Amino acid sequence: TVYSQKPMDSDGQFAFSRASEASRVNSAGLIEKVRTNLFTESNNFSDSDWDIKAGTFTQGVEDPNGGNDAWSWTSQNTDPFLYQNGKSVSGVGTLSIWVKGVGSTIGKNFELRVASVPYKNVVLTGEWQRVEHFNNTAGGTWVGFEYGNPAVLGDVVHIYQAQYEYGTVATDYIATTSVAVSEGSVANMPRLDYSGGATCPSLLLEPSRTNLVTQSEYFGASTWTERSLSVTDNYATSPDGSVNASRILASGSDAALYQSISVTNGTTYTMSVWLKVASGTLDTTISFSSTGFPDGEGDGGKYKDITVTDTWQRFSLTSTADQTVSTITAPIGGFSGFNSGDDVLMWGAQCEVGNYATSLISTYGTAATRARDYTYFAQSPTANFGTGDFSLFLDVEDVKERSDSVSSVGLIGNRQSGVWWRFYHTSSTNKAYFEVASTAGGYAIIQYSTYTNLASGRHKIGVSRSGTELNIYLDGVSVVSTTATSYLQNFDGTNTKIELNAWNTSSAITNAKWHQCLIFKGKALSNDELATITTL
Repeated sequence: TVYSQKPMDSDGQFAFSRASEASRVNSAGLIEKVRTNLFTESNNFSDSDWDIKAGTFTQGVEDPNGGNDAWSWTSQNTDPFLYQNGKSVSGVGTLSIWVKGVGSTIGKNFELRVASVPYKNVVLTGEWQRVEHFNNTAGGTWVGFEYGNPAVLGDVVHIYQAQYEYGTVATDYIATTSVAVSEGSVANMPRLDYSGGATCPSLLLEPSRTNLVTQSEYFGASTWTERSLSVTDNYATSPDGSVNASRILASGSDAALYQSISVTNGTTYTMSVWLKVASGTLDTTISFSSTGFPDGEGDGGKYKDITVTDTWQRFSLTSTADQTVSTITAPIGGFSGFNSGDDVLMWGAQCEVGNYATSLISTYGTAATRARDYTYFAQSPTANFGTGDFSLFLDVEDVKERSDSVSSVGLIGNRQSGVWWRFYHTSSTNKAYFEVASTAGGYAIIQYSTYTNLASGRHKIGVSRSGTELNIYLDGVSVVSTTATSYLQNFDGTNTKIELNAWNTSSAITNAKWHQCLIFKGKALSNDELATITTL
């Protein structure tokens, strides 16, 4: 049995960076996106951040949670209003607040305004209710509330916890004070991902990608073209647990919902979407346009035949453009695959450059980019392996390649100084390699597996280096055993690095889920130990 002592300091911690927010699958199996309450002072309505208002505001009345943090809003004229100005949301946003009528205001209207019309009126009752309204905005707009229509001097309503956020539905309240607050996988936060029903998460590392679809979850937006179908937004519970999935109902033959994109000849694109039906199954299609992509069904062609069930599934279509042209992406329909009476639920449309689908990049009116994940351990001097024995263990899943068909599983060494170990694979040769570069110049490369063996599923790699021998095990089997000195490099220089999902920090070169990375300094694991720790 191999044991590893837990460090008592932070010298062995990996650094992590990602210059954008991102999504993941959380421990509940739901897709978790970053949520932000864009209102400041979200439950302090007397603050100057609520800079356009009429009425008096007094805190201390009973709130929906049994406390006394709600506010009394008393009218001083016939038009009481409460706004924050300059909320710079360009796209779809949702406004929400808890509200309750008091005395004369019970039965009166309470109005929610997100920029321009349409506004939303709700009828006040004597009970607390959380009300919400979404709308498209152009940014820099007034967002807030009015009541009465008209009010009477001295009218009172109670209000509590205002929120304004991206998307078409109100999510759990996020309290703010002087600045907006975000929750989820914000910039520079590692993503512990529970995809596939995992009980133990993996570290999700992906390259940078851009979602070219400008409204990923709002299918009633004008950017989507409806052909012989109708869209009902916020119709059902989606894979993120909110009631923001859309119903798509075909009303004629060859129906489709699509959005225009521009594609470049020779570039590979992957379109993806989550779909389900209320019951039974539905045979239908997802498609690109008849212009811009090669003929044919399935990956590599214009469309794909799919079977949608009553369980949420993510479907994808990958194809390489054969023209530079403005074309369309249709996450449902096309090529006579969606016809009158066909009924489906839809959520999370994405179209990205690359030969596989990555995690959802939500968009709310414009294309959005997720920066690459990058993690490394700078060996200066903490991880200096010296000239003695050491071992390495990598536990990784679904190693996908970048667009140039090369995927590096991990790098140890310093590319700038010309000394490194690297594990990589490439589909162009269908091979996986262990590569060593030495200060003496040149490379030593061993093929240790095939691309196919590493491209999907979970894999464990164990490496043991002594002063005289190098052994590598993959999934419990010996794949490399050599005494050649060209493979026995010492990593004892300054600024040496261990990098995952990177090549000398300059670019992301793989997409993978990392379960574990262990380094045994001063210990060359035996072959029996390598077999034990790498057996799946």
